[in-house]
Amino acid sequence: MEITQINPAKLSAVSIEERDELPEQPGIYFVLNKDDAIQYIGMSVNLQKRWYSHHRQSDFDLIEDGKIAFITSLPKHYLQEIESVLIKSFVPKLNIKLKPKV
Repeated sequence: MEITQINPAKLSAVSIEERDELPEQPGIYFVLNKDDAIQYIGMSVNLQKRWYSHHRQSDFDLIEDGKIAFITSLPKHYLQEIESVLIKSFVPKLNIKLKPKV
């Protein structure tokens, strides 16, 4: 299966409130809303630790019935490349960098 054909709604997941239940493993994560629409994609060498101080936490707390879907069976040295491909493919709204106003 191609990485861009992943369906995050069918992956293992925890609610945003239960983020301390994420595995302490490297992986890719998807923040989904109540309709399973992808809001954000990220990667970490330790999924659980990443969520203790996420720079987007205030945005995630506003997502109604938000959940974190994740994949941990990926080679650690390819995580950043896989994350980049997924962001380009799915274009989640919270991954879009705002351009500075001139």
